[in-house]
Parts: sequence; C-alpha cells; structure tokens
Amino acid sequence: MSNPDEKKYHSYQDWLTWKGSWELINGRAYNMSPAPNSQHQFIVGELHFALPTFFQNKSCYVLVAEGKAC
Repeated sequence: MSNPDEKKYHSYQDWLTWKGSWELINGRAYNMSPAPNSQHQFIVGELHFALPTFFQNKSCYVLVAEGKAC
C-alpha cells in the first residue's frame, strides 16, 4: 500500500508498507509535511541569530516556529 486511506483505522504492519511521510496515531493515518532541508535550517538559524540584535530594546520578541502560529 503506498497511500493509506485517512478515514480508516490501520495497524503498525500497514504503516510499515507506506511510502512517504505518513504517521500512524491511534490507528489513524496522517500525511505529514517533509522535514525542512539543510539550506532552510541554515537560513532560519542565521535569522534567529541576527534578528534579536536588530530588535534589541524594542517591545517584541523573536521566536522560532515551524508550522502554524497560534
């Protein structure tokens, strides 16, 4: 099986046959985003190092978040 049905319940044995970035949580299949590549991680790191200095003495914070913001 290469793409599981996200509406059905699956087993660990099913998960072993899936291709791509799928997670199995309480029997349900979730298609996950791929991990960021190394260039993306490098740029995020550089920005997180530089931006706090830029915003020093300001009433804001620099946060690192991958994904949906609250």
